[in-house]
Amino acid sequence: MRRSLDRRVVSGGLVLVMLAMTPWLSRCGNGAVSSQPLLEALNNTRPVARAGADGESPVGAPLVLDGASSYDPDGDEISYHWWVDTKPESSQLGDSPFSINGDRNAGLTTVVPDVEGVFIFALQVEDPDGVRSDTDWVIFRARSTLDLPIANAGTATSGLEGDELCLDGSASVDPNGLPLSFDWTLVAAPSASGVTTEDLDTAGASCCLEPDAPGAYTLALVVNNGLVDSEPDFAFITAGSTNEGPEAVAELVSAASCSFVTLTGENSTDPEDDTLYYDWDLLLVPASSGLILGEESFDDPTAQSPRFYADVPGSYKVQLVVNDGEHYSTPVFLDMDLDPAGASAPPEIVATEDAYFYSPSPVCSAGPYGGCDSCPNCPNEVIYLDAYGTTDPDGDPVEITWSIAAGPDSVNLAIDSGWETQLTMPGPAGSCPPVVTNTHEVQVQVTATDCGGAQSTQLLTFVYDCG
Repeated sequence: MRRSLDRRVVSGGLVLVMLAMTPWLSRCGNGAVSSQPLLEALNNTRPVARAGADGESPVGAPLVLDGASSYDPDGDEISYHWWVDTKPESSQLGDSPFSINGDRNAGLTTVVPDVEGVFIFALQVEDPDGVRSDTDWVIFRARSTLDLPIANAGTATSGLEGDELCLDGSASVDPNGLPLSFDWTLVAAPSASGVTTEDLDTAGASCCLEPDAPGAYTLALVVNNGLVDSEPDFAFITAGSTNEGPEAVAELVSAASCSFVTLTGENSTDPEDDTLYYDWDLLLVPASSGLILGEESFDDPTAQSPRFYADVPGSYKVQLVVNDGEHYSTPVFLDMDLDPAGASAPPEIVATEDAYFYSPSPVCSAGPYGGCDSCPNCPNEVIYLDAYGTTDPDGDPVEITWSIAAGPDSVNLAIDSGWETQLTMPGPAGSCPPVVTNTHEVQVQVTATDCGGAQSTQLLTFVYDCG
């Protein structure tokens, strides 16, 4: 095996060459020692490595290591041996992450820094005799914020709601030529829209959506080069409306005898069957009326069927406008000649029917001589009452009140006004003789009064037997 020579310069300019190992000498076939290999070793000069100039590079982008200035003084062909000498603590680079290494073509090679920080790469070159140069180093600083990718969301586009409208982000670029991924987000949409980012149809650089309401949709595009995100870029999709406006219809339902007038817009229509919203206004009243013009005289000016109080006879005019959430109808007008001073018919009461209840007598306790000592009462009975079937012939509003007309002192009504109430009947006392039945009878009066003061009353009878 060939061994290296130890060369030392001595005084007088003479070079003393000492053989490190005798294998530099070889024998000829006749046993004589040949000096040819020794002469070749004496004439070979160590090659020189040049690792190139220091520099900077973005993280994730290939940087070029240039060792092409390395040379061999003897003119021999050399091979290049690169390795990572120093790297940031978080780097995952191996010892030889180079595109090419270890042969004569590795004078120019590339490596991709994977994190921000300082990388030191080392180079040795080797001649055909296996003699290597001293090590040379090159330093590169990798910066993750250098040359961010640039997002371009494309040109704004417009169309009609329901159309598929698309943006093109293919003009986005990465200064280092790295491949990009695309992330689209819906930033803003019209208040009537239900579209979200999840509804976007994205395929690479393209992004499409179907607007469900007219207005402007704002989309943001962020691109990523595998290492870092770009700043967002924004583009707009504008959708026009395909909605047809509604048609308003105002009608008189009743002019109540107590001066309440009921109107309705229930026959108003919308071509798309959209939900309608109502806006009523009082435009004209008799000169002697105390009503305020506009919406204030209605009990609810946004109701489908509002009411107002016609305080004097004469001519009244109302206006109705409906809208479907996008468009308003053409106003319609209703003229009415009202005479609120008519006779008021009383309401017609339809309430809970009379009822009968029975409970067996509780067990009575015996006295000291075998007689009946005392008997507890039967349990209370709770009865639910209502007058929902009550009507007024004139269409007047009706108020319902309840009262106890007859019965034990302990009988009770939960409330005394309203369309329904609850009656609690106390249980009658039990009886020792089995043939005796104790009874409670309660009469409840229901009174219906219309807005003109006309009244109707009805007695409801409830009987409870205990025995």
